[in-house]
Amino acid sequence: MGNHFCCHTEVEEDSAYEIPELLPQPRFTNEKKILKDETKENRNTYKMYDTCTNSDVTCKRFTIRKRRRAQREAMTLRKFNSPYLPKYIDCSEDINVYNIYYTFIPGIDLFTYIFNNLQTLCTSQIKILIKKMLTCLVELKNYNLCHLDIKFENYIYDDATEKVTLIDFESAHPYIKNNALKILKTYVSTKSYAPPEIWYDYYHKNSDMWSIGVCLWTVMTLNYPFRLGKLSRHGPDLKLKIRKRCQFPTERHTKIMEELDFNNDLKDFFIKTFEFSPSKRITLDEMMNHNWLKVLT
Repeated sequence: MGNHFCCHTEVEEDSAYEIPELLPQPRFTNEKKILKDETKENRNTYKMYDTCTNSDVTCKRFTIRKRRRAQREAMTLRKFNSPYLPKYIDCSEDINVYNIYYTFIPGIDLFTYIFNNLQTLCTSQIKILIKKMLTCLVELKNYNLCHLDIKFENYIYDDATEKVTLIDFESAHPYIKNNALKILKTYVSTKSYAPPEIWYDYYHKNSDMWSIGVCLWTVMTLNYPFRLGKLSRHGPDLKLKIRKRCQFPTERHTKIMEELDFNNDLKDFFIKTFEFSPSKRITLDEMMNHNWLKVLT
């Protein structure tokens, strides 16, 4: 745990005067809320100022009852040294909150950027953004991690540099190098973006690919591909409901793709991405090299 107070410059002693004791000053100041994920009411993100380095930082704040998730994310962030991922600085806690500090990432979340500019974004620009999202996942794979909560809101886009940075690692789990499922010991992901195996309390190295597909389908159709947002993880017949609701392509999907004139490459992208069985689903490398993303038209 870091020390969150700056040291003052030593004062030369003068026997004629009594030097008053200097109170420690807080290291992180000027708090300003910058991100709020409505699906995660127990944490918020703030822009703050680091008085020791004279630079802006990001503070992700958890309620103290989410302390274990916060500690897990802090441990993950400590591993990173990449331009595509946050750079960890420090953490702190009191009786109410747990704070994680990392280098400030300029920009706005990718969801806000895309849907504020939807009328002017062309298909080629969407392809470039999806490619950049995947590049972040390739970098994460180099640290042997899956993200397991991929959505536009968990990417920061800097319009000035066109840089995309992946954030929010409290759901991250070790990357599985074989083609097996691994059991989850904590709930991860966001309902509308979660692949079928997550609902069954498992994850796979291809789980993030499903979520990328949901992001792309959403921006191309302005609808979620699967009606999962109101489904309870503890409701009756969950597996049966997931099996039914996560089929692709259904008649509804086919009709949407035809009405929007999706080309064969884009249809193939979605069919391979929304494969129910994660072991048969498109991999990260395959998605990066898929023909729809290679042809920037």
